[in-house]
Amino acid sequence: TTFGGCVIAPITATFLTAWPQVRVDLDLSNRSVDLLEEGFDLAIRIGAVNSEDVVVKPLCLYRMVICAAPAYLARYGEPASPEALRDHRCLS
Repeated sequence: TTFGGCVIAPITATFLTAWPQVRVDLDLSNRSVDLLEEGFDLAIRIGAVNSEDVVVKPLCLYRMVICAAPAYLARYGEPASPEALRDHRCLS
């Protein structure tokens, strides 16, 4: 939903300004939808798509990072692996 709110929503607003006769229902969700069953024309997904029923085209590069304040790391330690994040106080 972060990508949708920060990237897709502003682009959609600009598109609708240029094409006001087009109707767009923007549903920002982290769930994987069934395009046909739920009546969606388009889905934007981050990560691998494991379906042969859809046409997949890359949209853009999108990089996510995990950050921590030096004071947090001093207090709780630096995780040694992604799995170690389970034991940390993460915001998501």
